[in-house]
Amino acid sequence: MKTAGRYIAALVALSLSTGLVIGCSEDETKCPVCPGTPAPTMDNLWPNDDGNSWTFDWTRRRWETDRWTLYENPGDVPAVPSFEYIEGLLGDESTGTDADTISGIFRLEFDGTCVGDSGATGQCLVETIYDEWDDDITIVSFESVFFDRLRMARPDLEGAISSLAGRSKTPADIAAIRVARAPLILHGGVWEKTEDYIGTYGDVNTLLAWKFLESDISTGHEFTFQFIPSLASDIFIHCKVLGRGTVETGYGKYENAVGCLYIIDHGMGTMELVEGTRYFRVYNYGTITYAPGIGPVLSYERMLIDATVPDGPGHGDHRMNLIGTGSD
Repeated sequence: MKTAGRYIAALVALSLSTGLVIGCSEDETKCPVCPGTPAPTMDNLWPNDDGNSWTFDWTRRRWETDRWTLYENPGDVPAVPSFEYIEGLLGDESTGTDADTISGIFRLEFDGTCVGDSGATGQCLVETIYDEWDDDITIVSFESVFFDRLRMARPDLEGAISSLAGRSKTPADIAAIRVARAPLILHGGVWEKTEDYIGTYGDVNTLLAWKFLESDISTGHEFTFQFIPSLASDIFIHCKVLGRGTVETGYGKYENAVGCLYIIDHGMGTMELVEGTRYFRVYNYGTITYAPGIGPVLSYERMLIDATVPDGPGHGDHRMNLIGTGSD
C-alpha cells in the first residue's frame, strides 16, 4: 500500500540520516535515551540543544459537519467554553460524517538559528511532514497554518489576512495550505526559550506570535496570549497546565510528564447574507504533553468547533504520538 510504503521508507531514511532511535526497550540499559524521572521545569520540558529532534506517528482526520450556527445579534453568540468544560471532552475522539484519514510522520528538529520574514530571530525548529501524498512537506511558518484556519473561522478578516500572509508565503507553505493538512498546536518555526516562556515568532511582525509554556508550570496555572493584535482584537490563545502524571507513547513511558490544554478563540466571525449580517464563533482545542528531559511526547487537537455546539466534532483532528528522538 502506498501509505505504508512511504511511511516505512521515511522512517528508514530518518533513522539512517539522523541517528534516530525508534522504540524504547523496557531495559533502560539498552536504550540510553530512555528518560529518568527528574522534577519537571520549564527548561527541561523542552530541551533545545541544536540537533535535537522528535519524530511522531501522525494522523489527521477530516469530516463533513454542519455549518456554523448564525445569529442576528452579536450579544447572542456564545463564548468559548471554559477550561473545565473542555477538560470533560478530552478523550472523546469521535468523528463527523464521511471522515477521511491521512497518516504519516511529523518531525521537529532544531537546526541552527533563523530569521523570519519579519526580522525576528531565534532557534530554527524545522517542521516536516511525511505523508501518503507527498514525500515531505516542510512548514516554514506556523502562521501560514494558523491563517488557513482563521480564513474559515473569520471570513470577515479575509482581506486583512491576505495582506499579512501574502508577505510570508513560500511554495512549501502554499502547498500545506492548499490541502490544509498540517497540525497547529504543536509546531515549529522561529523558536525561543527564555526564563519566562517558550514560544515562536511569526513573519508578520517581531512580536512573539505563540506561547507554549510559561515559567509557572504548577497544576492549574493559566495564561492568555493575544494573537497578532494588529489583525483583530479578539483572537486569543489560552493555556492551562492540567497536571503531572505517567504517560506512555510508542517510544517509551514517561513519569512526571506535564499536560497542557490549549484553546484557540478565533473571536466573533461575521457573514454577510442577503438578509443581513450574521454572527458566529468557532474555536479549536488541543493538548501537548511534555516529558522532563525529552520534550513534547503526545499531542491532540480538534479543529474549528461551533461554540453553539461545544461538544460537537468540529471539522477534524490531529493526533501525534512520539516514536523516536535523535541528536547530532
